[in-house]
Amino acid sequence: MAREFAIRNPEKLLENMVLMRDILSRRGIRCFLHYGTLLGAVREKGFIPHDDDADLGVFDGDFDRIVSAVPELAEAGFTFECKRHGRLLQFLRGDEQVDLFVAVRVNLPFTHRWAIDERVTVAGRYLDRLAEIDFLGHPFLIPSFPEDLMKDLYGKTWRVPMKDIPSRTGWLWRFAKIAKAPGKLFYYARRYLGTQRVKAKGK
Repeated sequence: MAREFAIRNPEKLLENMVLMRDILSRRGIRCFLHYGTLLGAVREKGFIPHDDDADLGVFDGDFDRIVSAVPELAEAGFTFECKRHGRLLQFLRGDEQVDLFVAVRVNLPFTHRWAIDERVTVAGRYLDRLAEIDFLGHPFLIPSFPEDLMKDLYGKTWRVPMKDIPSRTGWLWRFAKIAKAPGKLFYYARRYLGTQRVKAKGK
């Protein structure tokens, strides 16, 4: 979740990620690089300079085991908050934040998708199997076909560093937000037009 400042101590943030990965792994929980952290790993081979936290993904089938790991994470120095009805778990240690996004399998006729948060779903092929990558000297799992996933989430210009360009969201989620707050229509219109202008400059 966006904070008012960028990553201040990347070494501490990486330490947090490795510590969390190891605690979860001991319980048989797989976590993978996700969202902006995956984008940085694929494009910059490290953290995105203007990012503000680390993003990891986990699977909803492991949710109870993740909750059971919270006391050990607390002993390791993490503070914990549950957001978005359990779809986002935020952990803070040494003023550097790690977000855990809970991916939920969505079964459809003849296929399935993964809801990677409450706003957007992606093709099942991305999370059905995980691969491994070296991230700043440490092995981490990543979704399959990461470049295709980045294109799906951030658009065709995902290889061009652009500040404040959010990942896409599903239209059903946007319609629900607009139904609750009609003023959001103007917000999405302004953001879309602003994104198009930034993309045009990057060409």
